[in-house]
Amino acid sequence: MELEARVSGRQDIVHGGSAPNSRATLAAKAGDSLVVQWSALNPDKGASIPDVTLHVSLDRDPKQGSDSVYESALVMDFAPGSRSSAELLLPVPAAGSYLLRVETIGAAKKLDREYFAVLELKVQ
Repeated sequence: MELEARVSGRQDIVHGGSAPNSRATLAAKAGDSLVVQWSALNPDKGASIPDVTLHVSLDRDPKQGSDSVYESALVMDFAPGSRSSAELLLPVPAAGSYLLRVETIGAAKKLDREYFAVLELKVQ
């Protein structure tokens, strides 16, 4: 799992499973354009993973209330070794702290765990 965010010439890339205490942070200004790219790979070379949801969200940091600003989901059958990716263009929301997250839902059926990548967006 990989998550990349770019805004006003700055960028950060997060690879899945980063520990919360090492969370990447990207600074932005309200109203700027935020480019989000994510990709996910089925690492299993022999097994297909049916009905996996790739979920992307931009949520206000739970410490400040939990409002979802953006949410998207894609349900797919993940063939062995296959990759899925997308690029999104979002307006940067009002000032505050937000969590940008991409995650699998349903991968644990075959891979014994879910995958995720999280980045913190600090908006001034």
